[in-house]
Amino acid sequence: MAVSTIDNNGVNLGQLGNRNAIINGSFDVWQRGSPITNAAGGSYFSADRWKGYSGASRTFTQDTTSALSIGFKNCLKVVQGTSTSSLYHRIEDVRTYAGDTVTLSYWVKADAAHTTSFAYLKQYFGSGGSADVSVNMSTVSITTSWQKIVATVVLPSVEGKTIGASSYLEVYPFPLSASQTYYITGVQLEVGDTATPFEHRSFGQEMALCERYFEIQDTGDQTFPLVRPSPAGTGAPSGGIVYRTVKRADPSITFSGPASGGGALLPANLVKGSGNTSGTTINSPTSIVAGASTYLRYKATIDAEL
Repeated sequence: MAVSTIDNNGVNLGQLGNRNAIINGSFDVWQRGSPITNAAGGSYFSADRWKGYSGASRTFTQDTTSALSIGFKNCLKVVQGTSTSSLYHRIEDVRTYAGDTVTLSYWVKADAAHTTSFAYLKQYFGSGGSADVSVNMSTVSITTSWQKIVATVVLPSVEGKTIGASSYLEVYPFPLSASQTYYITGVQLEVGDTATPFEHRSFGQEMALCERYFEIQDTGDQTFPLVRPSPAGTGAPSGGIVYRTVKRADPSITFSGPASGGGALLPANLVKGSGNTSGTTINSPTSIVAGASTYLRYKATIDAEL
């Protein structure tokens, strides 16, 4: 007997690949670690591709058990501080879904039932671009049990608009009310007026998508060779890094790690040289004696986030 690929809504499940514009919507990838506690104000990353904005301090944690009952291995747990904040995700390029009917869906619960304001999408046209446009989606009634929130809107066309550098489409699932604990997972944004089943990707696929924007390279116990200065004298060593995944833009890099290597060379002394979206040279402003060991250990935090 043939197995049907049509669900009860008449959706062809065999044609649903690559439909979710959200990266890490099931909160599987946490390169920055978990839990993460943020100070009040500003924007701070939690799980890869997700930020909390403004308000009081809050703590983000990867919860590995609470969402098992709805078919997810992980969810985002947010313990919110004493004022309202927000959770958002940026999708590269303001032209994404412009002029289309789109549907946002996600699963959510909280430690107390309440109604919060609205979720919305924001078209950000980038530096030097046209004025931003926000589209309200819905009010959200959150309960203490898992429920699936679904909202459908038509995004404005960007025809005739000026698109500047680093434009994006910003997704706000909902504001985070003060002194609440939230659990959220299964965030999906797709074309059309139907919320289809969540698109589960493998961990490897999700990691590669996240690494387009952020990547950590850690040599661990292994040493990394730098090019030593000329035997004729002293000089600053140099080397290079190849990124595991091509980046959205030429990233910034922060080096850290234990001291190791000749001439008291420290990872903090390293600076990014000429680079592109695939890799970069690295240099040290610290000169060391010719012929001295120039092997070191380091962690490189490579950031091309929107």
